[in-house]
Amino acid sequence: MKIFKDDGGSRNREAILLKIENYAPYQRKSEQRIADYFCSSLDEISKLSITEIAEKIQTSEASIVRFCKRLGFRGFHEFRTAVEWGDNTQKLQIHEYLSDGDDLFSLKQKVFESHIQTLQLSMNLLSDESFCQAVSFISGAKRIMMAGVGNSSLIASDAFFKFSRIGYPCSYSMDLYIQLVSASQLTENDVMLVISQSGTSKEILELVSFAKKNCAKVISITQAQKSPLQAVSDVVLTTPTLKGSGSENRTGRISQLAVIDALFTGVIFSNQDMALRELGKAVSATAAHKI
Repeated sequence: MKIFKDDGGSRNREAILLKIENYAPYQRKSEQRIADYFCSSLDEISKLSITEIAEKIQTSEASIVRFCKRLGFRGFHEFRTAVEWGDNTQKLQIHEYLSDGDDLFSLKQKVFESHIQTLQLSMNLLSDESFCQAVSFISGAKRIMMAGVGNSSLIASDAFFKFSRIGYPCSYSMDLYIQLVSASQLTENDVMLVISQSGTSKEILELVSFAKKNCAKVISITQAQKSPLQAVSDVVLTTPTLKGSGSENRTGRISQLAVIDALFTGVIFSNQDMALRELGKAVSATAAHKI
C-alpha cells in the first residue's frame, strides 16, 4: 500500500533563499534581521511560532508578516508551509509514523498508538491550576460562547452541544459574522471558550478582542508554543505542539476533544444537581427519536 506521495511544490528551499537574497539590501534594520535569520535558520522556522521568532530576533510579528508578503506569500503561515514542503525531494506523509512499506495492520496499529501517545502528552501538559480555573469560570458563567474557525469549528460545535445539554446558555455558529456579533454582546459575566491549534488565526484574535473589550473571561485551548492567543487569554489549556502534514489536524483534534470532555466532566462535578437535572431533560427530549 502506498503511504506517501511525491510533492510537486514549485518553491524549493534554494528558490526561497534566492528570493530573500534578491530583495537585499533592506532599508529597515528589522527587515535585515528577519532576512538574516531566515537565511541562516531555515530549518528552525518550522519548529517555532511567529511569536517565538519575533522574540528571538527582537522584532514584531507584524514586521515578519510584512516581510513574508514582500516575498510573495500571503503571510507567515504560507511562507512556513513553503519552507516545510517546498523542497521537490520532500515527501508528504499521510501520518508521521507511517512508512512506505506498512501494510493495513501496521497502519491501524501505528495510528492508534500515535493517538494514545498524544493523549498521554496532552494530559501531562495540561496544568492542574489552569484546568481548575477554567472549570470555575465556566461553572459560574452566565453565558458561554464557543469560538473556532476551520477545523477547530468542529471542536467548538462539540463543546456547544455538551454544555448546552447540562443547562448552560451557550452560543456557537460556523458563520464568522454571527460569531463576531455574539462576541460583541458578551459581558463581564460571560466566558468565551476558544479553540485554535495555532493560536495565530486573525479571525480568532478579532473575536477575542471583542470579548476582552467587554471584560468577558477568555479560555483558550491551543498548542503549547507561544502565540498571540496565549498572550490575551485569561486561562490557557495547552495541547501538544504538532508539526508536519495531514496527521497534524487529526492528532490536534484528539487532544482538543479530550480537553473539552475533561472540562465538561469537571463542570458536572462542580454543579451536580443542576447538571444531572438538565441532562435528564435532554435525554428525555431526544428519547422519542430513537428506535
